[in-house]
Amino acid sequence: MVPRAGKNQSIISQKHSFKDRSLTGFTLIECVMVMVIIGIIASVLIPKFGDLQETARIQATKAEMAELISAIAGNVDTQFHGFIPHMYRVPTGLSELVNTPADGAIDPVSGTGWYGPYVDDKDNDSNGTADSLEDAWGVDYGYATTDGAITITSTGGTDDIEVSFQYEGTGG
Repeated sequence: MVPRAGKNQSIISQKHSFKDRSLTGFTLIECVMVMVIIGIIASVLIPKFGDLQETARIQATKAEMAELISAIAGNVDTQFHGFIPHMYRVPTGLSELVNTPADGAIDPVSGTGWYGPYVDDKDNDSNGTADSLEDAWGVDYGYATTDGAITITSTGGTDDIEVSFQYEGTGG
């Protein structure tokens, strides 16, 4: 016996009503609205994360520059003797903190000479420069000596970062 539909109903509509929302998926408009909302949230949050990354790079670069200064001049608090106290001269470039200079042989009588490396000499990105001699953007630090002052410069960020310090004498 064939089941009969009620008045103005078919057999199909008795089993599955197309107006029943539990059996249907999302409409195209609902999917598009969700995508628009996600896009708006992303457009607000992504610049904030970019600012955080830039701030972290600036802080990391400043910390590395402080380590370079300590490597050059030494640190009295940690009794770390840097390049100047060992070599009795100012380095001609930052690479002398990692690589033995030509005059770096240790004098057995005076004890002067190159006792480096004074900074980490790993080159993790294989570009030929020790990563400790690059800022957080991967750009080599600038280095200059003038009239008793040493200046280290980072040009990798949107603004240059410069650290200078005075040194007295060369060694001791």
